[in-house]
Amino acid sequence: MCESCRLGGKPWALVYARVSTPGQEEDGSSLDTQVAECLSLARDEGFEVPDRFILREQWTGAELRRPLLDQARNAARQGEVHAFVCLSPDRLSRNPAHLMQITEELPEHDVRLLFCQGPSGDTPEDKLLRYISGFVGQKERQAITERTTRGKIAWAGRGVMPVGSGRGLYGYELDEVAKKRRVLPDEAVVVRLIFDLCISGICVYEIARTLNLKGILTKGGGKWHPLTVKRVLINTGYKGVTYYGKERVEKAIDIARRDLRVQGDGLFIWLRDDQFLREPRKPLDVNIEHYPPYTLGMIVIRTAKIMFGAARRDLLIESARALGFSRTGGRITEVIDSVIQSLLDEGKLGESFGNIHSMD
Repeated sequence: MCESCRLGGKPWALVYARVSTPGQEEDGSSLDTQVAECLSLARDEGFEVPDRFILREQWTGAELRRPLLDQARNAARQGEVHAFVCLSPDRLSRNPAHLMQITEELPEHDVRLLFCQGPSGDTPEDKLLRYISGFVGQKERQAITERTTRGKIAWAGRGVMPVGSGRGLYGYELDEVAKKRRVLPDEAVVVRLIFDLCISGICVYEIARTLNLKGILTKGGGKWHPLTVKRVLINTGYKGVTYYGKERVEKAIDIARRDLRVQGDGLFIWLRDDQFLREPRKPLDVNIEHYPPYTLGMIVIRTAKIMFGAARRDLLIESARALGFSRTGGRITEVIDSVIQSLLDEGKLGESFGNIHSMD
């Protein structure tokens, strides 16, 4: 029972409003508009909505796990509210399976689901209509993504930089009118420093350490990591070349998969010059216990060289993948982690600030 009911007042309801992007504020789907309609419906149904149960979230509707949606579902599970109010099914979720999961879950906790626009009942017909609405929402999302992608490709084809939602390239800001990058003098000094240090033979770990000691922050306002430095050094944008339609800065694990060189007892076969594939599994290879300790140590060290300064967990996962394991649980994690620790104890790997780096 909610606190209001215990005190003899009106039962409480929770209002959940969602948009995917700030641009939706302009087309009548703004968070405030949604909240206003939901509050009106809640009052008409005899519910009271405390301020702490008015949740406004900017998040994609394709994902089930969202911070404020999780908060709303927990409130329903704990009996803090008697009704869950949302503008429409597509505001709750654009995935029909997720929509069905939520709509089936709430009644189990005696919580009414109310939509301002859409079926709110528990009849089979209402459930079917909600599922269809979720399916339509999913198709609409796919259509929006496709139209957006086509538009960006057209902009790129005319030599104009497509506007994205990321922070952008360090050292630059995007000129919204000209759709070109504009140099930021203060950050440009840092970029030149990174390249100068690299040319002088300083490793990415020491470059990151130098920047942090100087109090220089990243584009996102955080500390520099060796992998962040490496992304700057390999980004073709600093040569004046920008690609659209492919990753401009590869993630560390992608770099490891592309560049890792492992040679051992016939465990790997080569595909082109810059990739490797593991041979088809044999029954003997399924168990990590069958790998010689030397082979395990060699692969961990070579992975650490590519992922210089990576977090220990990331190094463990990529080492397991290099060995051919798609998952890292149980015994696999235990064995590889013990190998990492042994290499640290032997001085073949180093650890600083929780990150692992090779010593040669």
